[in-house]
Amino acid sequence: MMYWHKRILESKFLNFIVVISFIVLLVSFYSSSFYLFAFSLTFSLFGLLSKWYLKKVGNQLVINHQKQKIKLFPNESGELEVRLEHYGKVPIINSSLRLYLDDVVDCSPLSSGEQRKLVEALIPVTLSAREVIEIRLPITARRRGFSKIRSVDLSIPHPFGFGLAYLEYNPMLHHEIIIYPTPLSVDGIEQILPKRQGTYPNRRSLFEHQSSPIGTRNYTPSDPFNRINWKATARTQLLQTKVYEKTSQFAWSIIVTIKDGNGLIANLENVLSYITYICYVATKRNIMFELFINIRSAGKSPFFHLPLGEGAEQLDKALEMLARVNQHSVLISLEKMMYFIEKNHVLAPFVIFAGGQQEDQLVMTRLVKHNEAIYYVVDSGESGTLQQLRRRVNVSVSYG
Repeated sequence: MMYWHKRILESKFLNFIVVISFIVLLVSFYSSSFYLFAFSLTFSLFGLLSKWYLKKVGNQLVINHQKQKIKLFPNESGELEVRLEHYGKVPIINSSLRLYLDDVVDCSPLSSGEQRKLVEALIPVTLSAREVIEIRLPITARRRGFSKIRSVDLSIPHPFGFGLAYLEYNPMLHHEIIIYPTPLSVDGIEQILPKRQGTYPNRRSLFEHQSSPIGTRNYTPSDPFNRINWKATARTQLLQTKVYEKTSQFAWSIIVTIKDGNGLIANLENVLSYITYICYVATKRNIMFELFINIRSAGKSPFFHLPLGEGAEQLDKALEMLARVNQHSVLISLEKMMYFIEKNHVLAPFVIFAGGQQEDQLVMTRLVKHNEAIYYVVDSGESGTLQQLRRRVNVSVSYG
C-alpha cells in the first residue's frame, strides 16, 4: 500500500445505518424481542463490514514497474501494457482505473475525455483475491512528441453503493511513447552524397593520412622519431619532419536551431521533418552523422548533442532526440551553441544547417571561414531544398 495514497469516501446513509442499528440493538436487550435483536444485529454487522471493506480493499494492489518504450510515427497504433498484481484477500469489484497520458496519443475506445493537455483512459477492473491481470491499452499516435503516464488513480465503489475507496498511485510509471517526426523530402541532398569511399581533406581535422605526405618542416623536440625524413635531412643538413595531409571520414554535422526570439520557430515541425529525412538518407547510404540542437541540456554538453555515429541505432537515437523537442524546452542562442562547438568539437567535412532566423546568417557565414561545405535547408512548405552557403556571398534565406 506504500505506493498508493488512499482516501475513503463513506456514504452518510451508511453512517446513519450504523448509528441507528446500534441504538436499536441496545433497545432490543431491554425489550427482549428476538426479531428486533436479529434485525438490528444484521444491519450493525452490515455497516461494520462495509466500513471494513472500504478500509481493506486495494491495500495490497501493485502496478508492475517494468520499463516499456513504444516507438511510433504519427497515425500508427500500438499497445501499452499495464500489469496489476493483487496480493490481497479482499476482491476488487467493478472498479475504474484511470490513466492520464500526454495528449499526443489517443486511447480510443477507452478515452473518456481530455483536460490540461492530458488524455484520460478509463478501464474497468475487477480482481479476485490474489489475481494478476495484464491490461493492454490501445494507443494511436496523433502527432510528433512523447507521452508518459503522468498519473494513475483507481476508484473502488462499495458493492451496494455505500461509499468509495479512491486510490492515487504515487510513483512515476516507466512507460513512454515516442512519436517520431514524419519525414519530408529535401531536394538537392544528392549534392552531398559520397561519390567514392574513403577519406576527405580537412584542415581542421585531428587525424592525418599516413600514406599522403604533403611536405616537410623543421624538426621539433615533440616530434616522434619515426617521422623524421632522412632524405630531406641529408639534403638540408637540418632534421626534417614529415607532414601529412589532415583528413576526415565522410560524415555530416547537422546543426538545428529552433529559437525565434523568446520562443520556438513557427515552422518547427517542418524543420524537424526535414532533419528526419536527412537522417534517413545518411543511414541508408552508410554515412556517419552527428546532431546538434540548441536546447539546454545537463551533462558534458550544455545542449542536445548526438555524437558521431552511423547505422540503425544512430538513426533511432536521432529520431528520439527530435521527438523530445517541445514547447517547454529551454533554448539557448545559436551563437552561444556555435561558440561552444567551435571550442570543443571538430565538425564533419559537410555541415548541414536548419531552422533559425535571418540574423543567424552571420553565424553561418563565420562557419564558412573554416568549412568549405556548409549547406542550409530552405523551407518551402511541403518540401525542403538544400542549398550551399558560399564564402563572401550575400545569402537570402526563407524560413517559411
